[in-house]
Amino acid sequence: MNSKAFLINDIAQLETEIRNVQSQLFQPTLAIVFGSVDCKLEQIPAVFSKFNIDMIGCSSSGEICNEGIDEKSISILLMDIERDCYTIQVIDNASENPLEIGKSAGKRGNQFCKDPAYLSFFGMGVGAEAIIEGIVQQVGEKTKIIGGMAGDDFKMIQTYTFTSDGIYKDAAVFLILDESKVEIHSKALCGWEAIGAINTITKAENNIIYTINDKPALDFFENYFGSVHENESIETGLSVGVAQYPLQMIRDKNTVLRAALSVNEEEGSLMMAGPVSTGDQFRFSVAPGFEIIEETIQGFQDFKEECTDTDVMILVSCKARHMSLGPVVEEEVKGIQNIWNRPLIGFFSYGEVGLAEDGECYYYNETCSLFLLKEK
Repeated sequence: MNSKAFLINDIAQLETEIRNVQSQLFQPTLAIVFGSVDCKLEQIPAVFSKFNIDMIGCSSSGEICNEGIDEKSISILLMDIERDCYTIQVIDNASENPLEIGKSAGKRGNQFCKDPAYLSFFGMGVGAEAIIEGIVQQVGEKTKIIGGMAGDDFKMIQTYTFTSDGIYKDAAVFLILDESKVEIHSKALCGWEAIGAINTITKAENNIIYTINDKPALDFFENYFGSVHENESIETGLSVGVAQYPLQMIRDKNTVLRAALSVNEEEGSLMMAGPVSTGDQFRFSVAPGFEIIEETIQGFQDFKEECTDTDVMILVSCKARHMSLGPVVEEEVKGIQNIWNRPLIGFFSYGEVGLAEDGECYYYNETCSLFLLKEK
C-alpha cells in the first residue's frame, strides 16, 4: 500500500497536495484527517468528495505528522488501500445512547466481514466506554478498537468528527477494516509511575469525583501534591497542576489512566477527563521526568517484535499528557516514528481508545494509543 502524510495550514493547500500525489505518486482511495477547529474544517469533506477519496477524521488539540507536532494545522494521511478492505459508518447523536451506538457499529462490522477491526473517533461528551462495550457485545472479546475523542484546541466548547459525506457535532465515525485483508496491530502505553497505596472512590457521578476514602476529593488530592491552582487556565478553568498526577484506575489485571482536568473548591471535587464510578479503586501516579518518554519509546520498540513492519502509523496522544510533559512530547513522537520509519499522523485528544498488553480494549487518558495498518 502506498501512502503519504503531510501537514497543511490552509484548506486552499489541500487540493494542490492531492493533485501532486495523484500526478506523481499514486491514486489515493482513503484519507485520515485531524485538524484544528480554526482551520475551516467544514470545507474539508467537499474537497475529498471532489477527488473521490473516502475520508474519516476529527478535530484536534494539536496535530502530529511524521516526526513533528504542530498547532492550528491539519494533518493528513493519504492511502491507496483497496476499497473492499474497509467500510465507513457514521452514527449521529452519539451522546444520547452510546451503548446502542456501539452495538450498531458491531452489527455493521459483522455484516461487512468475519473479523472486523475499528478505527473510531467521536465527539466530546460521547461515552467511549459504552461504545466499546456495545461493539464487544456484538463482535466479541479482544475486538481491535482504536481511536479517540475529538479535541478543539483545549477550548472545551465544540468538537467535530467528519467523513467525506459531511461534518458532525455529535457523531461517532467508524472506519471498519477487514482483518482478512489488512494486518492491524495496536498498543496503548503511558509510562506513568504508580505511587502510594490503593485508594477507593467513595462518591462519584459520571466524571466527577466527590470523595476519596470518604474525604473530599480535592482535600485528599492536595494532601498528596499540594495546591493545584498555580497553573490554572483563566479561559478554561483547566489545571495543569491536577493533570500532572493522573489516577491509575484498576481494571482487572490492567490499569487505565484518568486525568483530573479541573477542581471545584466549593464542592471539594475533581472533574476527570473520563468516566469514574463509586467503588472504583486507584493509585495516584507521577511522571518520572524524561524517563517517561524513554520508557514509552522503549515499550513501542519492544512491540516491534510483534509487528515488524507496517504501511502507516496513526498515533492518538492525550492533550493532558501534552500539558503535563510539555515540549518533550515531540521527542516521544519522533522516537515512535523512527521505530518503523513509515508515514505517521495523529492528534492530541481528550481521551484515547486502545489495546492493553492482553488485548483488552479500554478508554484511557494521559496515554499514547498507536495503530499500525498494513495491507496483506
